This record gives sequence, C-alpha cells and structure tokens, in this order.
Amino acid sequence: MEILQYEGLDNVFLIMQDTAGDVAIQMSTCAAVVVVCANPASKQYPAKVNGIYQIAAGIQYNMNYQPFVVLAFNAVCNFFHDHNIHRAMALDTNVVEQVIAGMDYHRGRDEGYRVHQAGCLALRNVAADAS
Repeated sequence: MEILQYEGLDNVFLIMQDTAGDVAIQMSTCAAVVVVCANPASKQYPAKVNGIYQIAAGIQYNMNYQPFVVLAFNAVCNFFHDHNIHRAMALDTNVVEQVIAGMDYHRGRDEGYRVHQAGCLALRNVAADAS
C-alpha cells in the first residue's frame, strides 16, 4: 500500500493531533487507521509517531459517543495486530486504561455490547506477543 511507504500512518496521527476537538474528523482518522493497518504492508512500514496517544485521548474525550468508541477500539485492535513495534508503542500510553474505561462506561447501555466486542479484540491484540 503506497500510503504506508510515504509515512501515511504518521500523517493520519498528525491529523488526529491537529483536529483533537472534532469528533467527526477523529472518526475518519480512526477509520483510516483501521484500513491502513489491516494491510500486511503495515508491518513493513511501521508508524514512527506514537499516534496511540491521540487515539487514547480521543477515547477519553468522546467516551460517551458509542460509535466513536467502537471505531477507536477497532483502530487500536488493527494497529497492534501481530505488530510488536506498534504493541510497544501502546505500552507507553494509557490506551489500555482508556479501553477499559470505555468498556466500563458503556456496560449495560444501548449498543454497549458493540463496545465490549471491540474492546475485547483491542485488548487481546495489545496483550498478544507477535514474536
């Protein structure tokens, strides 16, 4: 995927940082992370910027908006899938705490099961060691 060769993932994270207050753009950037990181080439061209800080902050500030939380959890899930470099980045952030907080917040709420499904997948991939 050509976008990865030109630091596209890092650029997505910079956009997230610059638009932190706009949940619509945050959702779009999380969707981009989901798609880009689903490509096997993401292992060949890892992120250099630890954008998980941006995703964790987005979860914290938009915790009450279930569609965003699910999308952000999916971004976390794909970012770490079978990727030790990206996994190491996660361990330097509070994203695990934010995923757990999001799951707790949405427990028993409408569509809360979607948050829990995405959160469990994200936590599984953070915990998995690809080596």
